[in-house]
Amino acid sequence: TKSIIRGAHKLMFEFRDIDHYQAVWRSGGRDPLSTESDPKKGRVELRDAIATPNAPLWLPKTVTNIVREAIEPLLVGTSLLTRIQYVPGMQIAFPTMTGVLHAADVMEGMAYPERQLTIGGSEAQARIGKSGVAIAITEEMVRYSQFDVIGMHLRAAGAAL
Repeated sequence: TKSIIRGAHKLMFEFRDIDHYQAVWRSGGRDPLSTESDPKKGRVELRDAIATPNAPLWLPKTVTNIVREAIEPLLVGTSLLTRIQYVPGMQIAFPTMTGVLHAADVMEGMAYPERQLTIGGSEAQARIGKSGVAIAITEEMVRYSQFDVIGMHLRAAGAAL
């Protein structure tokens, strides 16, 4: 590998592109392109991942993708939701609805049966606000290149959101 000087840290590893960068993060700091049989020689230092010249662009995208992994199954359902305009800080009350509409087979010339949802006697509250979580990256995590531990924290943060 070719070494590059960046600040006080001498880079010992160079990433090809953002896909390579993300693959290293997902594999717990192992270079998936490495042909080394010794797993220790195929490892990337976390300091190199943070100090690489493209880190300011690649790291936020990588973190976002790792956090999203925790909620990927839920993303399918969001495409079925209806968007409602809101103002931050407001509270909306929705009436609960029960029942399912069923279509009916009708004969020629017959009217379609009318159906409607049953609106229950209760309501659901939606509060519009701000949510978030911060995770701490310790010096030891960086020193020992604990990509996998940081990834666990990021996935847990995504699940918490």
